[in-house]
Amino acid sequence: MLAALSVKQPSAYLIVTRAAKTVENRKTRLWNSDNGPPWVIIASSKVPMTPGTAGAHSPSAQTSIDQAMRDMHNECDGEQFLHGFVIGAVEMRDVIPYEEALQQGEAWADGVPGVSSYCMRFRRSIAFAHPFPHSGRLGITESVPLDRLHLDDRATLREATGAADDAALVACFSRSSRA
Repeated sequence: MLAALSVKQPSAYLIVTRAAKTVENRKTRLWNSDNGPPWVIIASSKVPMTPGTAGAHSPSAQTSIDQAMRDMHNECDGEQFLHGFVIGAVEMRDVIPYEEALQQGEAWADGVPGVSSYCMRFRRSIAFAHPFPHSGRLGITESVPLDRLHLDDRATLREATGAADDAALVACFSRSSRA
């Protein structure tokens, strides 16, 4: 099984397709080291966000989200985004506290000052050429079987991660690599 992060649309699209969203906000820290492990990205089946509905706590994060959504909808000319699909993967750069992300000028950083929240920062993203349906809960899950990935997408992931074979790829994406 591959560890996955389920994200609402259009954030999932912005993360893997355009690499425009370089931060995902979470209330818990997912690992304690730099150069974080990769995650498969699931475009959740939840109702997508629209401008003004992201519920960001930070005005700058809300502005970034709203502008990206408007740009994306204009560029895509009404294209419908996949919901409930595995659509790609990301390589994590690090996880930093929300306050630190704000100090570093991360436009997508969002959280409540004084409350533990973290920003997962992405180094690189990969959009799968062959997305596939997958149900999972919003947030973090380890329920994406490797055999569901198309052979071309597996090869792309192996190349991106340096994994020699499928067993090494599963190990790379496993939760035990996140300590």
